[in-house]
Amino acid sequence: MSLNKEMGDQHEKHVAEKLQMRQTRGSGNQWRDPMDGRHNRLDTEWAYANDGKSTLKKSVGVSLGMWNKAVEQAGGERPLLTLRFYKDERLSGVHADLAVTDLDDFAEQREAAVRWEQARPLMEKLVRARPASARSTTLGSLARVLAVVDEIQAFINEGTEPPVVSDAHEVQEAALLWKQAKPTIEAIVNKQPRCIPVLVDLLRRVLAQDRGTS
Repeated sequence: MSLNKEMGDQHEKHVAEKLQMRQTRGSGNQWRDPMDGRHNRLDTEWAYANDGKSTLKKSVGVSLGMWNKAVEQAGGERPLLTLRFYKDERLSGVHADLAVTDLDDFAEQREAAVRWEQARPLMEKLVRARPASARSTTLGSLARVLAVVDEIQAFINEGTEPPVVSDAHEVQEAALLWKQAKPTIEAIVNKQPRCIPVLVDLLRRVLAQDRGTS
């Protein structure tokens, strides 16, 4: 196996595992299935199609033509370019793994991640309170979502400024969790359990902010 092939294979595998993507056959050289890896847009709103570039050099070029090709080949998924800088020919280490995506896509995903950060502590309080007037299935759904969250690195900022979420993988994880949590939060707001009106009001504000940025 050539060095370039090994560099590409290792990079593609890493990205696919990191972002839980399906790797395409032949590194995307099949006309029916281009790009190196992709999600399925039928499974999630945050579905990306990735084209990876790796190098031993100090720079790698990203051109408008390269981006336009990624947009075209992504099809219904969101285009993503991933860039890897290897340290040496033994591929023993990596200087940096970077991702290039559309700014609007990143902003939308980050917004969902921030909404999740706002909703999580409120959901935790609801689960602990277990209001009698709220459906047990609703609280069970909340508990299941929170159980998933416990397996993910917490990045809630307790300050007064909006939290800064910059890691692409963390943004995607939080955005997906928000999509899972939102219907449950809406169900609680619609139910309006009387014993916790303050929490319901806070949840309603979170949903209002989300609709305002949609």
